[in-house]
Amino acid sequence: MNKKISIILAAVLFAGAFAATAAELLLFSAADAGADVWSWGHAQIKQQEGSLLVQEKNPDGMYGDVYTSDRCSYMSDGLLELDVLRVISGKFTLQVLAFHGESLIQTIDVIKNSVQAGKQTVHLGTIGLPPETDSILFKVWVADAEGAAIELKDLRYTVPFATERVLLDRKIDTSTPCSAEKASWNAGATGGGTLTLNPSETYGAVLFTEPIKKNYQGNLMVYATSVKGGVLTVQLCALDVNGAFLGSVDVIKRAPGGWHKAALGEVQWPAETDSFQVKIWLEGGEAASATINQFVILN
Repeated sequence: MNKKISIILAAVLFAGAFAATAAELLLFSAADAGADVWSWGHAQIKQQEGSLLVQEKNPDGMYGDVYTSDRCSYMSDGLLELDVLRVISGKFTLQVLAFHGESLIQTIDVIKNSVQAGKQTVHLGTIGLPPETDSILFKVWVADAEGAAIELKDLRYTVPFATERVLLDRKIDTSTPCSAEKASWNAGATGGGTLTLNPSETYGAVLFTEPIKKNYQGNLMVYATSVKGGVLTVQLCALDVNGAFLGSVDVIKRAPGGWHKAALGEVQWPAETDSFQVKIWLEGGEAASATINQFVILN
């Protein structure tokens, strides 16, 4: 066989093998989420057919911003892809705001004063976020023209990974063993389950009763497609070798919908912990609900 053909064939086979074993977590998509998940500074964002219009509305200057109302968990191997359909007027800037707990610790311009339409990709691990960053927020500015505006096709935050990194994957469905407390639980036929607070209750929980061995050292990722009227707290319920309850540890606190992570290697387990169960609490107002779809452990 011709050597050049052999090299090309090997490259094709390698690419095919990688594609078969590669996946990604989608932590945020502006196109999927729409305009309602954004807050307005001195700009506004409106849904259009196939895009989101971001336009300056500042009576005191030719600049303004919109930003995501909820933060996303920070993953250092994440990719941020901004896809601008059209720059109508002025320039745009994309910022990443880093948080530790509830405190803003740094703001970084990752795309600054751009007039470039199309896709631009940012590797989050290379932009200089502080190592203590645990969540991030996205802010889009338009400036340098009266009514400065862009059509935003999408802003995607993804984490690519080889499927070999998945140590555990639990997709929630009607067969998932669980029990509800001070709330109702309804699993959907197409996957996921919805937790709804009982009348007069301000908090309730669902416990996924399958024990998981404590020896995992990766990130626990929990996915809730929606949280309405409340926030989520994820607990790990520690069990001894006989399955007896030892205590609970909060690992994700007061989170909105989306993907959220907890580093299992940093959990302060009770002594003699052998395994754990995942328990998700919903805190909120009357009839608050949360749809919980999946949790995975990545190494």
